[in-house]
Amino acid sequence: LIDQDDDRSRHHSATIAQETEYTLLPRAIGIAVRTFDAWFLADHAALSSAIDAQINMQPDPETNSDPKSILQGFNNVTNSERRLRDLYSVVASGANLEIVKQRCPVGFGVFAMRVEELSRVLTRQS
Repeated sequence: LIDQDDDRSRHHSATIAQETEYTLLPRAIGIAVRTFDAWFLADHAALSSAIDAQINMQPDPETNSDPKSILQGFNNVTNSERRLRDLYSVVASGANLEIVKQRCPVGFGVFAMRVEELSRVLTRQS
């Protein structure tokens, strides 16, 4: 899993790497649109619960130019010393993955689909 940052070619490269038959190693490659931080903006209910404050649904997370700053601002609302990565952990543990897939279809949606397929392949192998 890597961020797209400003390199749009990473999506194409990841698809080639995912689909190559050069190696038979099962894999799930993901490219977050811009940055994976946007995924934590997708489920406003999980985010609200994590910071114990009401957060409105955020505009399209995958088009957000600086999701990390937005999330840091929400984290600061709690006036806690919690690190951003700890907020991410709490949001992720409570997030509805169907909502994240729906709201971040290009990055998380594709990655989730690949993880689900990988799970099916590994289940058949065992």
